[in-house]
Amino acid sequence: MPIDPRHHVLPGQRLRLAAEQVNGLNRLLRTNAGLGGGPIEEPERASNIVLVRNDSGADVPWLGVLGLGGPIISPVGGTLEGTDAASGRAREFVRQIVLSGVMPAGGDQAVGVAVEPIAAGAVGRVAVSGRFPAKIKILTTAHKYARGRAGDVTQLITAECGPLRVVWMDGFVSDGALAAVIG
Repeated sequence: MPIDPRHHVLPGQRLRLAAEQVNGLNRLLRTNAGLGGGPIEEPERASNIVLVRNDSGADVPWLGVLGLGGPIISPVGGTLEGTDAASGRAREFVRQIVLSGVMPAGGDQAVGVAVEPIAAGAVGRVAVSGRFPAKIKILTTAHKYARGRAGDVTQLITAECGPLRVVWMDGFVSDGALAAVIG
């Protein structure tokens, strides 16, 4: 049952809001009457960070790895100007792409590195391009590339070739070393 909007909410109290209440609050916040400011603008996002839903079945730690799958919301069949459900999905796709994150399979599979822990089934931020830190299993310091490690969401693995270029790594063969990679 939705809360009565005339009563205050106590810290820690569970909230159950009706859709009308959430929509009304959003309308209020997007007007000048909201918090005394102008309309809310989308925050600027780093171009190398994307949102990924962790569909791997395992919790992914900070600097962990996910294989990159397709978009969660498909824009197929819609237009940016349409009013049907498919067009709503197309606009959401353009506003913010959310990819599916899968268990790494190794090889040349596209992978991303989590910039925050991501619980199984949750959405989190993942670095997919540019320079970023990563945890890596260093097989040999002669390897200059990295890839996802099949069945492992905790770290990358060095390789003779792969989708990620290693620009710096710890000088010792080790498990879970820090490295700088370019996607």
